[in-house]
Amino acid sequence: MAILAGLLAVRLWTHIRYPFPLDLGEGTVISSAWFAGRGEPVYRAILQPPYIFTIYNPLLVYLGALVFRVFGWHLAGLRIITSAFFIGSAVVVYRFVVNQTGVRTAGVAAALFLVVERHFFSRAGYAVTDFPAIFFSLLGLYFWRLGGRRRYWAIAAFSLAFFSKQTSVAAAAAAIVSMYLEGRRGESVRLLGLLALAIGAGFAICALFFGRIFFVNTIQYPRVAPFSGAAALRGVGVALGLYAFVAGGWLWMLARARRDRGLLLAALYVLFGLLFSFAVGRQGASRSYFFDFAAGLSIVAGYMWAWMRQHWAAGGRAALAAAAVALQMVLIVTGTTYGISPMSDKTRSDFLRDSAVKAMFVEHPGVILCRDGGFEPGTEATGATNDLCKMLQLMGAGALPRDIFLRPAEQGVFSAAIVPGRQGGESSFGAGLLEALETNYVVDHEVLGEKFFVPRRETEEAGPGGGAAAG
Repeated sequence: MAILAGLLAVRLWTHIRYPFPLDLGEGTVISSAWFAGRGEPVYRAILQPPYIFTIYNPLLVYLGALVFRVFGWHLAGLRIITSAFFIGSAVVVYRFVVNQTGVRTAGVAAALFLVVERHFFSRAGYAVTDFPAIFFSLLGLYFWRLGGRRRYWAIAAFSLAFFSKQTSVAAAAAAIVSMYLEGRRGESVRLLGLLALAIGAGFAICALFFGRIFFVNTIQYPRVAPFSGAAALRGVGVALGLYAFVAGGWLWMLARARRDRGLLLAALYVLFGLLFSFAVGRQGASRSYFFDFAAGLSIVAGYMWAWMRQHWAAGGRAALAAAAVALQMVLIVTGTTYGISPMSDKTRSDFLRDSAVKAMFVEHPGVILCRDGGFEPGTEATGATNDLCKMLQLMGAGALPRDIFLRPAEQGVFSAAIVPGRQGGESSFGAGLLEALETNYVVDHEVLGEKFFVPRRETEEAGPGGGAAAG
C-alpha cells in the first residue's frame, strides 16, 4: 500500500499541473467557480445561451471562486484545495481508527487503504465536489465518536458535507441511527432536529443569495437522470467482489456490534455508504458515489488490522489472515487503473486537442459551442453550456427543447463552434446542427477529427487566404 501511495503522489502532481479540465464533471465545477469569482450568478434557468448553471451545492464552487480571485485563473490552486481535502480525509480516518483501537499501525493501514482505494485513486487530483464532501463526512464521524459537546461540531461538519454535495448524508445517517440503536433515542431525535435546523438554515441562506432558482438547479435538474438497476447492481457487485475480504470483516463487525456498541457507528456507515452507492446506476454517475462505502471499508480495514494483531499473534490463523490480506491487495490492484504515465489520465492527443480548444476560447470572445466546460478561466469567452451531459438528460426528459442549440447556430449567435467527429457524435448537440453550422460558419481547422468552426463572415472579411482552412 505504501508503494501504491507513492504512485498516488505522482498522479496527484501530474493532475494538479495539467492546464486544462480533466473531465466533464471537473469542467462544470471549474466553470461555475470562474463565473462566481467574476461576480456572475451560477444558479440560473436554462433559457438562452450561454446555458450556465450547476447542479452542485455551493461550498466548493464559491471556495473555488475565492481561489481564482486570490491566486489567478490557473487551475492548480483549485486542485490543490481538493487534494488537501482528499489527504485530510485519510488523516481523519487515521485518527478515527487510532482513537477507537489504540493501535497506530492500524490507523496507518486504514489511511493507506483509503488513498489507494480504486474509487478514490481514480479521482485523485480532480477538482470535484466529492472530496470536501467526504472530508466533512468523516470529520463529522470523528467528532461524533469523541462524544459530548463535540457532537455539535459533528452536526456542523455533516452540514458542510451536505452543502458540498447534496447526496452526502450517509455519515450523518449512520451517526443518528447508531445513537438511536444504542438506546439514546431522545438524544438522537434532538440531534436529528438540530441537523435538520442547520441544513434548513443553509437552505434559507442559499435562497436569500441565489433565489428560488437555486432549488431548481440542485433539486429539480438532477432528478431527470435516467436510472439503470442493472448498471447499479453491476457496479456494486464489482466493488463487493474486489473488497470481499474487507467486506467480510464488515459483516462480522455488523453482527458483533449487537454486543460491542463501539463497532456500531463504523458498521452502519459502511451500510449506508453501500446503500447510497447504488446511485451509480444513474446515467452520468461517476465512481465518486462509492466514496462513503470505500471510506467506511478503510475504517473496517483498520479495525481488522488491530484485532488480528491482538488476537492472532502467531499460528495458522495468522498465516491464513496474511494470505487473505495479500489476496485482497491483488484484487485492489487488479480492479484499479493506476495511471503512472507522465500525463496520468491524459494522453498526448488529449493535450493537443485541449490546447486547440483553449486557443479558441482565447481568440474568440463570445459564446462558443463546445461539449466541454472549464475552458473559460483567463478568457473573455463563455462555453454555450458548462454541463452538456445534464442538458442532454433534460432534453431526453422533455424538460428542454431538442433544438436548443440549433436556433442560436442558425442565428449566428456563437462566436465559434467545436464539434466532435461522428464517432464522438455531433448529434450530441441536436439534429440538424451540423447543417446549420455549415450554412453560417466555416471550418477553420480540424484537430484529431474535431471541426473548429468560425463565423463565415470572418473568413470573408479576411480576404483570400484569410481562413486557416478556408480552402
